[in-house]
Amino acid sequence: FDSSAEMHIRLLPPKNKKTKQEQIRGIVGLPHSIGKEPKVGVVDEAMAEKILKEKKTEFDILLATPDMMPKIARLAKILGPQGKMPNPKTGTVTTDSKKTIEEIKSGRVEYKSDNTGNIHQMIGKVSFDNKKLTENYRALIAAIGVSKIQSITLSATMGPGVKVKL
Repeated sequence: FDSSAEMHIRLLPPKNKKTKQEQIRGIVGLPHSIGKEPKVGVVDEAMAEKILKEKKTEFDILLATPDMMPKIARLAKILGPQGKMPNPKTGTVTTDSKKTIEEIKSGRVEYKSDNTGNIHQMIGKVSFDNKKLTENYRALIAAIGVSKIQSITLSATMGPGVKVKL
């Protein structure tokens, strides 16, 4: 199978030992798609009722318009744990859904640090040529900022990790 090329970033610890690790999240447009086309849904009244009734979703990312947000608040218990609730911070609440869908399919991804200060992000497939993987790697580093990074490890799915010098 064509495994994924993954990037694991260890963030610098907080300067004050009493403070928690800060949550870093953002959106980056990778120059090349990650090789996996996500299923994108745009919520309307009918879809909201269907999700509420079946308690299942058939998409990876859900988009909503600002006027739909109060109407889908009741879906938060279903969509929230799955990480699919539309949110202005993640760019999934939009007035131009066609443009947003094109951006998502062309390589826009969301990155987010976990509680221990690590970011795990797919940057492509192993079958990509080196140029595509390097450009995706550099775009993610630029989005996060070198000053926040302690170490980076690259790996393939079910493969060994390789440390990268900064």
